[in-house]
Order: sequence, then C-alpha cells, then structure tokens
Amino acid sequence: MLADLEALVKLESPTEDLQSCRDVIALANQIATRVLGTPADIREVNGRPVFWWGSATPDVVVLAHLDTVWPKGSFEPVWQVEGNAARGPGVFDMKAGFIQALYAMKGITGSAALIATTDEETGSATTKEFIKEISAKAKAVLVLEATLNGKVKTGRKGTAMYQVKIHGKASHAGLEPEKGVNATVEIAHAVLAIAAMENPEHGTTVVPTTLHAGNTTNTVHSNMKIFRKLFYDAEREDLVEMQNNPFRKHSLSWEKVEKTYLTESELAEIESLTLTPGSKMEQHRDLFVFACYAGGIRISDLLKLQWKDFDGINIRFFTQKTKDHVSIKIPKKALLILKKYQTTDKEEVGNQFVFPFLRSDKDYSDEEVLLKAIGSATAYANKNLKKLAQKTSIKKTLTFHSSRHTWATRALQKGISVTHVSKLMGHGSLKTTMGYVKIVNKDLDEAMDLFN
Repeated sequence: MLADLEALVKLESPTEDLQSCRDVIALANQIATRVLGTPADIREVNGRPVFWWGSATPDVVVLAHLDTVWPKGSFEPVWQVEGNAARGPGVFDMKAGFIQALYAMKGITGSAALIATTDEETGSATTKEFIKEISAKAKAVLVLEATLNGKVKTGRKGTAMYQVKIHGKASHAGLEPEKGVNATVEIAHAVLAIAAMENPEHGTTVVPTTLHAGNTTNTVHSNMKIFRKLFYDAEREDLVEMQNNPFRKHSLSWEKVEKTYLTESELAEIESLTLTPGSKMEQHRDLFVFACYAGGIRISDLLKLQWKDFDGINIRFFTQKTKDHVSIKIPKKALLILKKYQTTDKEEVGNQFVFPFLRSDKDYSDEEVLLKAIGSATAYANKNLKKLAQKTSIKKTLTFHSSRHTWATRALQKGISVTHVSKLMGHGSLKTTMGYVKIVNKDLDEAMDLFN
C-alpha cells in the first residue's frame, strides 16, 4: 500500500497540468487493476479524466480526487517517510485517502463505486455537475479525505470566491507618473485589508490568491466611456459647465484590434470534431457553430434565447447589449443544431432556454443576476472553445467574438450587403461593419497576388 502511495505522490499532478492529471489517472488504473483484479473505467468529463471503478449505477459512491495544489517541483525531495508520517504533494489531500479507499474496495460486492476526479483543487469547475448527478442518484457518498485530528469528517466549512477589481488612470510611468492613478498600489492596500478580515476564532480564513495588474488602452477607454457619458449628461442638465467637462478637451484613442475569424475549412474542422455526446464541450461547440451560421449572434443573446423566441423559421429577440429587436431567419445548418436540442412539447418548454447553460427554473428578472450568470457561462464557454481549437490544426485563439467575426466575413464574401450585415449584427453604425469589409478586401488582394 505504501509503495502504491509513493508512486502516486511521485507522479505530481497539479490541477492545471492536464497531461499530468491524465498520467496520474492512468497510474491509478494500473494500481486498481493489480489490487482489485479489474481495470477502472476512465471517462472524459468536459475534457478532464475521471477514474470510475465499480458499479455503473452505485448506491454507495466513494469519492476522491487525485489532483494537487502544488506546481511541479515545489517539493525536494518529492517523497519522504519519517516514522509514521509520509510527506509529499497530495499525501494528505488526498492521494492517501484514494489508496485507502481502493484497498478497502477489495472484496466488496454490490452497488458501490470508487470515483476520482482531477479538478477538485480549483473548485471542481469542470466536474461539478457530474458529481452532483452521481451523488443525487446514490444513497450515500463517502469522501475519504484526511483530517488534522484523524477523526471522521461529517461536514466542512463553506467557501466563497470573489474577484476584486480596482480601476486606475493610465499614464506614462516614466514621463508623467503623477498624471495617473496606480491601481496596483491601491489594490495592495485592498489585499491587506481583505486579509485582515480573517477570524480564527470563528474559523474564517481569508486567502488572497491570484493578482493581475495592467490593462490595454482599449479596456481602459471602454471604462472611460462611462465617465464621458456621465459628464455629458451632467452638462445637459446644467450640473457641469462646458469648460469643466474634461472630455471637451481630451479625446479617447483606440488601439487597433485584429479580428479573429475562421475560414470555411477551419469552421468545417470544428464542425467535424468527434466529441462526447451530451458533454459541455460538445454543447459549446454547437453554440459556437450555431452563431457562425445564424447571423453572428452575440453569446449573451444566445444564452438567453428561449424556445418561445423560435417559430420554426425565425428567431426573434431583444439584444442584451443594445436592447434592439432582431429577427433572423435560421439557415439549414443552424436549424439542424436547434433540432438537436428541441423537444416535442413546445408549450411546456416555451420558457426554457434553447441552449442548456442558464437555468430555466431560476428567476433572472434581476438584471445583475442575469449578467452574472451570462458572464460565468461565457467564461466557461470561451475556456472550452480554446480547448476545441487545440484539438484541430487551427492556430488561432478563439473566443465567441470569433463566431461573430466569422459570420460577418463569410457573409460579405458571399455577397450580402454591408447594410444587411450591419442590421443583422446590431451595429450602431456602418462604420463598425466597415472593419469587416477591409478584411474581405484584404483577402481579395491576397488572392490576386497569386497571379503575380
């Protein structure tokens, strides 16, 4: 048993290192095959490996995880045994628990399964729904994670994760630092204040983790547009005199951002990927491809789309960003995706979302709640989209903006007028749409160069 634990620990498996997580699951399977006599079922759940040994429909689930917190190389040596104590990344949490569970399963018959995931240390973001599903079907779920005092753990304190954003004012750090407001300095104060909220008496721990500072010009200016509007509104209401409006004297400049879009062959490559049916990865691929064919609909609008918005030919909705009413006739390839998700009882599902990312049983009448849900679902979708691209020959960083760009460039290439493209995409002015015209013209220029 100790030798098996040593092997698992020496194979370091930080959550973010997907290949290492695949390797540790493979090693766990080798150990299980030797100890229990039969191999485990190695499953893919949204692109992450999951170890499953035992009943396919267990009444008792023994739940573990084999990923660890520590980056590779954090320990030297990786494995140590001193007296009755073994040390190494993941011994306590929870490779030892997995080994104990595996050996305990030896000789057990009946409806039981040992299941181990590889994303627990980052909040089980990928496998959360999977764990909830198998746990709901079981009569009991046992987690053999260690405790400091060796007692049986029957509960644990809750956790919450927060993002704190502090906006400063950009300036040249060398020439004019006094004209800026350094958000990094301010967030340093905030981190100290947040850390001071820890209360050992009540068992409250507060751990500031990842910190990012700095921004692109466009992001800063995007935020500044809010202040610009406030000043102009105040000016119209005679609350601020014209000469005191700083935006009368200063304009906002924008960095050129290259639009990422897929060619016909690249889109076909995404469409042809073989993915686990019903997985989030497949659903995100469907969402992306649908947008590439259905007018480049923003992901915020796709996520809100309900069956009552679809009449069998067109979808009609109010855009989340501009609040404009849009009607789009759905082309054949996009229709096939809709039919994949459509149920027969339209009256029952009318208020249900077309794509299964927002909860139909939750009240999203509060705009803040809706935006938070959309933001979370979008981040998850973009993360999976990058993973999808890695499964292909595509060397582009894809986001759901790419689906929008893909539709626009393809539409112009196929001869749809700029006016129609602008209308379907919900652009405020033709100037925005003309950016795509430049892309198409560049492609034409490059095509003509072939004759040189």
